Amino acid sequence: MRARSQLSPGIYDKSCPYLVQIVRKQVNMALKAEIRMAASLIRLHFHDCFVNGCDASVLLDGADSEKLSISNANSARGFEVVDTIKAAVESACPGVVSCADILTLAARESVYMTGGPMWRVALGRKDGLVANQSSANNLPSPFEPLDAIIAKFQAVGLNVTDVVALSGAHTFGQAKCDLFRNRLFNFTGQGSPDATLETTLLSDLRTVCPIGGNGNVTAPLDRNSTDVFDNNYFKNLLQGKGLLSSDQILFSSDLAVNTTKRLVEAYSQSQSLFFRDFTCSMIRMGGIMNPINGSSGELTSDFYSTTCPNVTVITRGLIEQASRSDVRLTAKVMRLHFHDCFVNGCDGSVLLDAAPADGVEGEKEAFQNAGSLDGFEVIDDIKTALENVCPGVVSCADILAIAAEISVSLAGGPSWDVLLGRRDGRTANRGEAVTALPLGPDSLEILTSKFSVHNLDTTDLVALSGAHTFGRVQCGVITNRLHNFSGDNGQSDPTIEPEFLQTLRRQCPQGGSLTARVNLDDTSPDSFDNDYFKNLQNNRGVIESDQILFSSTGSPTVSLVNRFAENQNEFFGNFARSMIKMGNVKVLTGTEGEIRRDCRRKNGSKQYYYPLTFALAFDVWCFGSDFYSESCPNVTIIARRLIQRASRGDVRLTAKVMRLHFHDCFVNGCDGSVLLDAAPVDGVEGEKEAFQNAGSLDGFEVIDDIKTALENVCPGVVSCADILAIAAEISVSLAGGPSWDVLLGRRDGRTANRGDAVAALPLGPDSMEILTSKFSVHNLDTTDLVALSGAHTFGRVQCGVITNRLHNFTGSNGQSDPSIEPKFLRTLRRKCPQGRSLTARVNLDPTSPDSFDNDYFKNLQNNRGVIESDQILFSSKGAPTVSLVNRFAKSQRKFYKAFAKSMIKMGNVRVLTGNDGEIRRDCRRVN
Repeated sequence: MRARSQLSPGIYDKSCPYLVQIVRKQVNMALKAEIRMAASLIRLHFHDCFVNGCDASVLLDGADSEKLSISNANSARGFEVVDTIKAAVESACPGVVSCADILTLAARESVYMTGGPMWRVALGRKDGLVANQSSANNLPSPFEPLDAIIAKFQAVGLNVTDVVALSGAHTFGQAKCDLFRNRLFNFTGQGSPDATLETTLLSDLRTVCPIGGNGNVTAPLDRNSTDVFDNNYFKNLLQGKGLLSSDQILFSSDLAVNTTKRLVEAYSQSQSLFFRDFTCSMIRMGGIMNPINGSSGELTSDFYSTTCPNVTVITRGLIEQASRSDVRLTAKVMRLHFHDCFVNGCDGSVLLDAAPADGVEGEKEAFQNAGSLDGFEVIDDIKTALENVCPGVVSCADILAIAAEISVSLAGGPSWDVLLGRRDGRTANRGEAVTALPLGPDSLEILTSKFSVHNLDTTDLVALSGAHTFGRVQCGVITNRLHNFSGDNGQSDPTIEPEFLQTLRRQCPQGGSLTARVNLDDTSPDSFDNDYFKNLQNNRGVIESDQILFSSTGSPTVSLVNRFAENQNEFFGNFARSMIKMGNVKVLTGTEGEIRRDCRRKNGSKQYYYPLTFALAFDVWCFGSDFYSESCPNVTIIARRLIQRASRGDVRLTAKVMRLHFHDCFVNGCDGSVLLDAAPVDGVEGEKEAFQNAGSLDGFEVIDDIKTALENVCPGVVSCADILAIAAEISVSLAGGPSWDVLLGRRDGRTANRGDAVAALPLGPDSMEILTSKFSVHNLDTTDLVALSGAHTFGRVQCGVITNRLHNFTGSNGQSDPSIEPKFLRTLRRKCPQGRSLTARVNLDPTSPDSFDNDYFKNLQNNRGVIESDQILFSSKGAPTVSLVNRFAKSQRKFYKAFAKSMIKMGNVRVLTGNDGEIRRDCRRVN
């Protein structure tokens, strides 16, 4: 799938400014003449994109025309309408707009004019030069089983959600009897109909399509609203009224249980949810490109500019976060990219776990990698974060390339434009890893040979070796150099400076641990600079294959070492150029390889099952974090500045803002209703007055300030619901917690619900059963419950919430909750004495009350949870929450990862999008 990066909604703004109006006018005229044409036009776009990519090859005439394929012959229609649109566009803007873009726009207009959603269409496609009839013969068929259909979608970079959402286009249009007659009379070859077909519909269809009748007669795909784009298609499937077998199997087949059925049910219940996901899927499908039209397989720095614009921001945030707790992380990540490109090329193969059932022998087990290559977890975290916002888009190979540049930059080294567009390999090669990767004892001749096979020259060899300016090496790599050089026991490499030799021998004594590590650059071990080359000049290179670059008299490498030692800028410039060259080694592009869903396993692995969970299906919001990239590009900067300023005067501010978002999403969904003041005249009963909020919920003023600032620069654009979501992420980040890509595009609700707030928001005395229920109603599971409860790692709570726990537990006057650690109980009783102020506050986390960390979970392990509903997560013996508390207490990284994922899920609860709700001018009042 190439050249997605070339697309932009505004590409014709100057060259053909009235394009959309022209297309819209012509489509409108066509639909007035024949409403069925709307379904025909969207089908053309679909049948185009699945063959050669979205290149309008479906429109080409000729002997190999796709129009003559099995899937299209005598059924694909609408060509004359496209011809008319093209003629009108050419009259206004000759030679400017591609037929592929016209098809994409016509499909969007057809959906919108028949009642469906509207979306921004990215433009800039080129038209293909050839058709591909054989590939058109392999389009998804109404006779295929579900696994075959899913595989065909995955082959073009689409996922299971896309299968169901795009199938929803069968909510309008007609199908020929030949496409479903087998279901009516002889479905399995036994002379009986499809048992999943509803009996009344079966009888009616047998009348329309009798045995031996005309196969070109048509029946409506959706008999309830034949020419309207709505969600009736999914309601039909629930009743066994899908016309085509390929439709009904989305709900009725065995495979559907763990893949598509839940989506069908969800879309049948929520048209807005269907419209949202359909929009996402249409955008993704419209990004499928013909590799021939996409820069001939070349990599480009803006490859993800439209499909995943924040890929670098997300990656940088996670590497920054991980490197805070592991100073070696940046060097580890850099090494991963190097060890990937030198084996099979830059295809992400180094990340694959060994999987004998799939024929994958992991490169991780190669001699040069086993027990020493590291950093895989942060790559996993990056992949997970990107799959949440850009599913199936960014390759693991590209993640490695991006992460390497960021790691070097964070360590003080150069930056460069990372060229992107690689795809992932489907296998690994342990044998090649052993032979291709450089070894410590390699001679200069062997080193040069291992680089030259990848078209990397002597300058590349020296520059890339300079990456040994940071990181560590295991003693096993250098022990022979220190104690048994050239097989002479007790002898060392004579090129090592004597004092440095003694230092290394102390760190790696003979017979000592071979896995102990020493700094590759003892001068500045964690910084990316040119000290490595100065070390070589002083015979203080740690690895033999490093020192040999300087100690080989007469070698061209010597002058390069001297140049780089003298001039750091020259080293940085050459290093960046060499990294770009190395990153181009044997890359897979176009339709080669795949985009892995999990960097450790190839897609479809026999050793790894990918069930489509409800969360996965709905975590992805295609409008994504770039929703305001054109309409209000500085929204996050403005919000961050105001929160930073406010938090200087109130250290509790970040926790307050985070709580606002939570209390918003749990009532009416994430619609900004928590911000509304009570307004009886408007029928608004404020949620602020609910028991859980009254007198305790705070932070409204900073939200007001953000809204005012945004209205000044982007009036009527940014919703209050989105402001809450953005502000929550910023607040957590400012307090030391994780960052995540905030998905945007919510709209504001027009009412509030005090009663729902009382019933839906968790309470301090809630039992585990009640807590679980209050989360599960929003499709939030046990992991979400524990992870989101971790937000109580900062902030305060009023004494009124915990007073019964301290003084009158279970109604026994004077008795406290026995799960409270005694010393901590006395502390809490002093701060919240019986009969005193219920509005006084205590820290939720007495260890680090204003920092976002994992101390909250450590407190629970020590029975020092402040609120009963917190402590119950650990003190409920046998509950699945206990192991999660232990896991998060042990690993802050795992907590951060889970928390970010849960925040994205929570932020998607019952959101309003499209034309639902409004964009409030004042967050406290409906318009």
